[in-house]
Amino acid sequence: MSLLQVELNEIRDWAHPMIRGGYATREEVVMSVLEAFDWSRFNSLDKTSATKFTNCLFDEKVMEEASWPTLTDVDRLYAAFSALAADGFVSVHNPSDSPSDAEEEVKLAFQKAQRSSSDKWAAVYYHDQNVDDAMETGRMNVTFLVFREYFKFHSPDAAFEAAGMYIVKALNDNGLKTHWNGDPKSLIEVFMDWKKRSPKHAR
Repeated sequence: MSLLQVELNEIRDWAHPMIRGGYATREEVVMSVLEAFDWSRFNSLDKTSATKFTNCLFDEKVMEEASWPTLTDVDRLYAAFSALAADGFVSVHNPSDSPSDAEEEVKLAFQKAQRSSSDKWAAVYYHDQNVDDAMETGRMNVTFLVFREYFKFHSPDAAFEAAGMYIVKALNDNGLKTHWNGDPKSLIEVFMDWKKRSPKHAR
């Protein structure tokens, strides 16, 4: 393998999860690549050629999207989360790249929702690492929370069990297969082929 190919593979490996994840814009992917590497150690590529290659990778994925079905599993996931939002959930897609940061973002979303509506009692979300799992294995976990205010009326275990059942039903009703053992402390596993179209304004 040539030195050029090695360097191209490094960029591809870095950019691939962001591009395939479908949340990052073209500019965000390019900026991430440019900031990720020490360009003084590259012999065959500079920032200009790396930018061009990254744009090509993004274009490849956008072109591939034309062959995708009209309704993808990610569309089904979004439909399920919308249904849950109507049932009192704070539904958040990919708020952060780590579990702890994602949970904090969800709690902030709940606080914001509470200022305009008092019917929110639980939350459902997934984060960037879950998206990576979906792309690599075809399975991803979704996390759910029940807010303390709801415990005034229901025991924690009963509340979490009810939230889990709501989520599983919404996912199943929208055509996604799930696995959950009913344990309030367990995550819900969703089986899906991750195909998320890139943001329209980023193409």
